[in-house]
Amino acid sequence: MKHYFYSVIPVVVFLLGITSCSIQNKDISDYTQYVNPFIGTGDHGHTFPGAIVPHGMIQPSPDTRIYQWDACSGYHYSDSTINGFSHTHLSGTGCGDYGDVLLMPTVGEQQYEQEPLDSQCKAYASGFSHENETAVPGYYSVFLDRYGVKAELTATKRAAIHRYTFPESEKAGFILDFDYSLQRQKNEEMQIEVISDTEIRGRKKTVYWAFDQYINFYAEFSKPFTYELVTDSVMIPGTDNKIPQSKVLLHFATSEGEKVLVKVGISGVDMAGARRNVEVELPDWDFDMVRKEASSDWQRYLSKIDISTKDEDQKKIFYTALYHTAVAPNLFADVDGRYLGMDLRIHQTSADRPVYTVFSLWDTFRALHPLMTIIDPGLNNQFIRSLIRKHEEGGIFPMWDLASNYTGTMIGYHAVPVIVDAYMKGQRDFDVETAYQACLRTAQYDTAGIHCPPLVLPHLMPKSKYYKNTLGYIPCDFENESVAKALEYAYNDWCISQFANEMNDTLNHVRYGLLGKAYEKYFDKSTRFMRGVDSKGKWRTPFNPRSSNHRNDDYCEGTAWQWTWFVPHDIEGLVALMGGKEAFSEKLDSLFTVTLEGEGLADVTGLIGQYAHGNEPSHHVTYLYALAGRPERTQELIREIFDTQYRNKPDGLCGNDDCGQMSAWYMLSAMGFYPVNPVSGEYVFGAPQLPEMVLHLAGGKTFTIIAENLSKEHKYVDSIIKIDTILQQRFHCFGAGLTKDKVSIDFQDIPEDSFESFQSAFKKEIVDSPLLEFNIMTDITMDIEIIPTTETKQPSHTTSFVLQPTPRNIPTGEAISSALLSMKTEYDYYPLSTTEVKMIVTNYSQQEYTCGNGYSLAYYNDNKQQWETLPTDPVIEDVGWILQPEHPSNEQTIKLYTSEVPNRAGKYRIYKAFNRDTKIAYAEFELISSEQHQKLLDKIMQYHANHAKARVMVNLNSWGFSENDTLYMDWMVNSAELRDEFRQKVLNYSAIIINDGKTDVPTYFNEPMHMDTFGIRMYTEKAMYPVNTESVSVRIVNRSGRRISMGSSYLVLRKEGEKWLSLPGATVWTLELHWVPSNKIYPFPISLYPSLNAITPGVYRVVKKIDIGNNCHNWYFTAEFRIGNGTEEQDILNKEPSSKPLSEVEEETDMDIAYEVVEEMPEYPGGMSALLDFIQNNLQHDKANSPKRVIVQFIIDERGNISKPIILRSINPELDKEALRIVSLMPQWKPGRQNGKAERVRYTLPIIFNPSIKESDMIE
Repeated sequence: MKHYFYSVIPVVVFLLGITSCSIQNKDISDYTQYVNPFIGTGDHGHTFPGAIVPHGMIQPSPDTRIYQWDACSGYHYSDSTINGFSHTHLSGTGCGDYGDVLLMPTVGEQQYEQEPLDSQCKAYASGFSHENETAVPGYYSVFLDRYGVKAELTATKRAAIHRYTFPESEKAGFILDFDYSLQRQKNEEMQIEVISDTEIRGRKKTVYWAFDQYINFYAEFSKPFTYELVTDSVMIPGTDNKIPQSKVLLHFATSEGEKVLVKVGISGVDMAGARRNVEVELPDWDFDMVRKEASSDWQRYLSKIDISTKDEDQKKIFYTALYHTAVAPNLFADVDGRYLGMDLRIHQTSADRPVYTVFSLWDTFRALHPLMTIIDPGLNNQFIRSLIRKHEEGGIFPMWDLASNYTGTMIGYHAVPVIVDAYMKGQRDFDVETAYQACLRTAQYDTAGIHCPPLVLPHLMPKSKYYKNTLGYIPCDFENESVAKALEYAYNDWCISQFANEMNDTLNHVRYGLLGKAYEKYFDKSTRFMRGVDSKGKWRTPFNPRSSNHRNDDYCEGTAWQWTWFVPHDIEGLVALMGGKEAFSEKLDSLFTVTLEGEGLADVTGLIGQYAHGNEPSHHVTYLYALAGRPERTQELIREIFDTQYRNKPDGLCGNDDCGQMSAWYMLSAMGFYPVNPVSGEYVFGAPQLPEMVLHLAGGKTFTIIAENLSKEHKYVDSIIKIDTILQQRFHCFGAGLTKDKVSIDFQDIPEDSFESFQSAFKKEIVDSPLLEFNIMTDITMDIEIIPTTETKQPSHTTSFVLQPTPRNIPTGEAISSALLSMKTEYDYYPLSTTEVKMIVTNYSQQEYTCGNGYSLAYYNDNKQQWETLPTDPVIEDVGWILQPEHPSNEQTIKLYTSEVPNRAGKYRIYKAFNRDTKIAYAEFELISSEQHQKLLDKIMQYHANHAKARVMVNLNSWGFSENDTLYMDWMVNSAELRDEFRQKVLNYSAIIINDGKTDVPTYFNEPMHMDTFGIRMYTEKAMYPVNTESVSVRIVNRSGRRISMGSSYLVLRKEGEKWLSLPGATVWTLELHWVPSNKIYPFPISLYPSLNAITPGVYRVVKKIDIGNNCHNWYFTAEFRIGNGTEEQDILNKEPSSKPLSEVEEETDMDIAYEVVEEMPEYPGGMSALLDFIQNNLQHDKANSPKRVIVQFIIDERGNISKPIILRSINPELDKEALRIVSLMPQWKPGRQNGKAERVRYTLPIIFNPSIKESDMIE
């Protein structure tokens, strides 16, 4: 028996010369008949059955429940009542939101009383039967038993049209419930308006999963109505809480069978946009025509794939899966191109550049987007362009984007593999350079410039990125879900390294390639699991690989059993860690038999042992057997998953569909292959689940898969027909230049006596090619191996009498100038949870002031534009204060009685009366809510903008809020002096923690240091520097005969006696990697930060860790210099001696000494635009027959002259020669400068040949 594993690039090869594709029993004229929208609406699939078009903005659908996990989509098949039809829904998600603009037809007296919190039904809900319910792509209908009304829904991209068939009634109407939403979201803003007797519009902002979700609607009715507005607040039964209402009760009379239609448009921009969406997409009232057009939209989408099977259930499962892959992402731009951006501002796009939202990237990077690169690469490029826009508008790629909101949900930065996957397949209709820079940005820990709520920021930009980039791993005692985050970061970083290689960014290719190996840190060889490592480098204990505690352990929605396998980019490395393929396979075998333990496992479903098909981390695991040499086990498990986890029933999905990911897995696995690592371009073969399949690709191309003699008995792949390697070089991966090709997979042997007739029939009916190979295979049938898988004491009660806090009037009198007497609080800003404030009173005048302990506390009401008094201490000791002239200060603690009057965000004042109530003064402070964190961050950024070189700004590394209103800051130097200066000049906020609360302590460097070893020497440019020196130039000379490497980190030490003290402000940690070949010099500047450290006269050293060739030992090299300001030192300084012998100086003049980066980079005369014009106008573009790019590098010396040009990336000798010719024609540049001095700089430049540029296009 033979087993094969092939990768699409370059091993899998497609037969050439197929002129037609025929599918036996192909009788599909209406693909929509095989879609069952109810699949996934039961159990935990979380799909909905409403009327939608592919990737539409609007999703009209029935809502059968309001809250809890299985109400994420608003509909559950087990329910028997409908609350109404809302217009926004999420498909298959594990979090709930949306459910906006609920419409319900009514007959009789309308009931709309507020339901209790534990109720899933609105007062106006109606019963229904599934027997009277229909759902097909683009259409939904149901009969509402309570009202005797038939409801029908259909939709365009941005608008929905309803059709209701009423009985005869004088009391017919609708309830338009605008305050309704799924999961009972907070309605922060609501506006509703009846603008005529047939039109209603509204706008609201809800706060839930999306913190700032704006929804605007416009509704037009075919029948005039009278109405009542319900906009008062109502008490929630069983609670003391009131909530605002926003409902319109519509009334009219109907005759028997009368049809009333309603058009509804939505917009994230404004109500005018919602109306325009209706006017353009629903110009008339032809419901049936809209339904027909919606069905046609689905026909076009579903016809991308033709299948052959006699199993009707299998057809429905397949086409429903394809249907579910087109529910999200959702269009988010209005017909006029306006849309709400990630910065919550209105932006403009064009019709050919639509913008989308609802990106569940943690799920969909695995299979849905790779599927799109095959069946609709153009649409996938639209998604990528949307992601790039979101980066530009919001400051970073989203992890889970909802209605242009960063939600911070899930982990990793999986926009990266989505983009790199498309790029590597040649699908590049997007701004590649911007995409690349955005990928680099999302991998770094940097909270600056991100537009998101403060509570979201720690999730969107978690501290784990900081640990990953600085410590090299994520300590499990510092960060939750550390192992899962680390494994996903490693994969994301590997993807960036591949992108960097394509962009000729060698430094980042190496850097992120190394980060891609970080998964090894977490592998425990003793248990053969990925485990949490704490800040001391110890394994987390106790450890149970079968346990999962949701959001409260080292894994994300899973266990160590499930997460250990997530190394998609380096399966070979994981196999090696496991001890080889045999040990790897044995561990996989155990995965499918071990049981699960723990709590909070709602997402971990579809279990086969510990394998959880209902959640995404497991989706690639079955294919790992094929990579370990056991493809038959992959094929067995895929068949088992198909048979047990996907069914043509409402509970036909074993877990959340997750915006189409669960369905995309089914689609790819049904085809017989799966992208374990999408970015690699490799597909692991499993086993097709359908006899024949034809994919209709872009440009009229097709790709056919045939599974001969497929049955439940014959399920093992024996061979794959292929062509020779010469032809295979002409092809790339799916969706990138395929001709009409075919991969045929045999499932049964060919009898020897009919071998020749089989060959003839195959060539005649399918394809005839001299490249075909035919072999007689043995019969393959295998049996599936089933592997069996204390007493509580009651508190005592005492009776006491409590005096209640009492408000005190604001005193009156002459205000005292703050120059004479200062009253201020210890901090200017406090969190909203603050319960007491310290006040300081200081007398700066030459006279005496007297007062008592009494005070008044007031809050400024912005709405009323006045100060309101608040409760103060019920008993105040009558202690007199005598503030003598020039007395330092007196202090008093002021309590905030939040139990009496809850704290409100805003300004507060503490008033005191002086000198027998004839004079007054006050101290003002502000309470900040979590929604106002950005205000404080803006103060820091504003100060930085005006004082970038101030030492309090130079000292800052990073800063951001956590969930508990604490502003965490990372400083280079944490001293009391700098803390006071920061409070005085930048921000005086009470809840700041610097460097995790750790103050600086003297640290001495004790490692051996080398100045000249193995032919490697490190020295400073000068031996002596003045005390005001800010930076020092250092050079490393490599004459070792081998290549050496080093990072950008360095230490600056000062000699104290016989010890070397590390200067904390001059310690830099980054992950850049520099390679220095033999006989080269590497120059770099180091900063002394004199504003942060006392750079006193003395002896100093720069220390750098260097890896020497293949020697893994880290050697610390050092260069010594002096700081001095005396006469003797000045004489030495004037001579400017080098710290190396004169002979060595002369010897190095021929070496390529040049900076890679300087403070002021060299500039072409006129800037970059002038350089590009020069290249375009002088380059002989016609030397290339298609767009090409040659990368050149040259040195720009101290006078701006170009020397030593070389080719870094060659295309062919002719283009290389032309690129070097262009460099030789360049005029003098403005030289680069370091510390104000002109320096030699190595410059890299792409020379782009574009043969489409004609001579007439060139600038004169």
